[in-house]
Amino acid sequence: MTQYSPSHAVQPDTTLAGQIKAHGRLALAATLALLATGAVVLVMAIGGDSPSSNTAAGAVPAPASGPTESTVAAAVAGAASGSTVSGPDESRIAANVGAR
Repeated sequence: MTQYSPSHAVQPDTTLAGQIKAHGRLALAATLALLATGAVVLVMAIGGDSPSSNTAAGAVPAPASGPTESTVAAAVAGAASGSTVSGPDESRIAANVGAR
């Protein structure tokens, strides 16, 4: 009868010191990755590349030239009131609905 020896099933070179060294390398790599990420975030925050850092409370700077919103609205309202398309008279319909 053959005797079973556990040394055949387990790698003999796996030691506690080897495991500690492997985990130490892993911890060092994770620490370096965390520091690199923190440095990138810090540079982006200081650099002002984010859109929220150059506008205060979501304020959008006005364009230097071009039509303003009020002139465009006046032009649209003028074009709509002078149009030849006729539709139902809304004020007359509202008066009939209100009278009922």
